[in-house]
Amino acid sequence: IRLEESGNPLALHFDLEVTPEAELEIIIDEQTGDLLRGRGRGQLQIDIDREGDVQIVGDVAIDKGHYQFTLTGIVNRRFDLVEGGTLSWDGSPFDSQIDIKARYNTRVSLGPILDDYKGVRTDLDLYLILRENLMNPTIDFDIQTPQATSDAQAKLQNYFSNKDRLNRQAFSILSMNTLLAESGTNSGGGVFSETNLTNNTYQMLTNQVSNWLNSGVNFIDINVNYVGSEDPGVTNDEFEVGVSKKLMNDRLTINGEFDVPVGADQAQNQQQSLVGDVELVYDITPDGRFKARVFNQTNDQLNGQITTMYTQGLGVFYTTDFNDLGELVQKVFGIKPKSGSDTDEE
Repeated sequence: IRLEESGNPLALHFDLEVTPEAELEIIIDEQTGDLLRGRGRGQLQIDIDREGDVQIVGDVAIDKGHYQFTLTGIVNRRFDLVEGGTLSWDGSPFDSQIDIKARYNTRVSLGPILDDYKGVRTDLDLYLILRENLMNPTIDFDIQTPQATSDAQAKLQNYFSNKDRLNRQAFSILSMNTLLAESGTNSGGGVFSETNLTNNTYQMLTNQVSNWLNSGVNFIDINVNYVGSEDPGVTNDEFEVGVSKKLMNDRLTINGEFDVPVGADQAQNQQQSLVGDVELVYDITPDGRFKARVFNQTNDQLNGQITTMYTQGLGVFYTTDFNDLGELVQKVFGIKPKSGSDTDEE
């Protein structure tokens, strides 16, 4: 910190090294509650002149965090930041340039847009991509289904290549936690069908319940969703209750999701009164590059055929960044490739 003592009040100059121990929080919209909170690395220079004007120059690379997204003050979704995003300043603190990608994970039925997959629910990742000015960013979406079959992924990739379809389905996921049927397909009725309006009403209510449950609660995240059936009479509506908890200085993450059928008869309730997924992820190393994962996952049903209700697993995985094979070998095995000069000396 440098203080310029000539004149009164003082002018201030800060040279800051941003480390992951520091948490950055930026309120995008104070009225709706949109905010960005994350941790990362970078260098910032902050100048405050004698008139109180602030100038910021520098970049911050985001390692982890979340973006709280709200829609019309009712829908409230938390997107986890994908590592590699950046925030850049070159003057006014309000003229920051943003380039981040954030992920919202849910489970949806593919039936509304794929006739061959009615009743099949799978993990869906909705990516929110923010670029350019922080206070007025350009917004793009991307939708991925990493657990779907290769056939379903190919069909969905072709379907989402149309940007209008992509945006329409992204807002449907955000507001109703479901995919919309196209006009003339299996469900019909469009956005304003009785089924969609009912689902939307329930979704708004469950969003409010989630907000109420999490208000003032820092030790656990709770999320409640209502999932309407795209084929009433064949499949049931469900309430999804998701919980997430971090322990041991955030090195152990526990995620759970439980589906409670609504309107099922007594026989169905006995078979599927509570269906749930549980996942434990532990950072073996403090930097999180080595992780261990234990999970119990519900198997999806296709055309009513299923061999077992659950799949369990245990695994260890490692993540790192590298520019070439030599750098990868050095990071993984600690072996530094010999240079040509070293070979000549020997």
